[in-house]
Amino acid sequence: MRNTKLSNLNFQRLLKYGGQPTIKNTYNPPLECKGYCISCEEKGVFNNDNDSFDQMSHGCDTSDFEVLLGKIDGNNFDPIMFLLENPGGDYKNGNVVSYKGYNKQPPVNHYYWTPNIQSWPEHPYSLPHLYGPYFAYLMKRHRLNNVYITNLIKCNTIASNRKEYNKPAAIENCTDKWLKEELEIFSPKHIFCFGRNAEKGLQKTIKKYGISVSTLYLYHPSAISLSQRYKKRKKNVR
Repeated sequence: MRNTKLSNLNFQRLLKYGGQPTIKNTYNPPLECKGYCISCEEKGVFNNDNDSFDQMSHGCDTSDFEVLLGKIDGNNFDPIMFLLENPGGDYKNGNVVSYKGYNKQPPVNHYYWTPNIQSWPEHPYSLPHLYGPYFAYLMKRHRLNNVYITNLIKCNTIASNRKEYNKPAAIENCTDKWLKEELEIFSPKHIFCFGRNAEKGLQKTIKKYGISVSTLYLYHPSAISLSQRYKKRKKNVR
């Protein structure tokens, strides 16, 4: 990650990793963290006091993709933020560990799921059902040299083990604690929100803190894959 302050936020404060991880590939290996953010658990957002968030995420930026796919040939260094609602799809990436009485799953050294591509994608509809390749396509297509990708809320619960929690309270706590500072550090010129939930959460945050920034809603990356599968099914039926 190019910005040292964002790197410190992601890998020394949110996740006590000790420093920015070496970029290898999507699932190699889970980060060996020494600690995890437990702010939401301490705030009591869960209906069951013994529950906790087990999926953790961290941000990434254009430079992480460039390590894997090569330099982007462009000169658009305007700070652009891609914002998702929360981590998802990143399952079974390590043994669950106990941290201060809460069960946590170490995050993978991911770049928002970029396997199966060896170069910058040229077309969005030939991509695997993963977020990373689509973000890589957008960066390459529009020559975006300074993109930072993050989540509205940094944690989630594993799909097979969904837990009941106060989602608005978790979003408010996480945006107050993390997203606000990310916005201050990165100072994005534009923010692209992938999905309505990400957009709604962002609007509340920037209004609450009086942050002036251009925002735009875009379809969630999964919608593109779903639309392509639907088109293929219609073709097969015909």
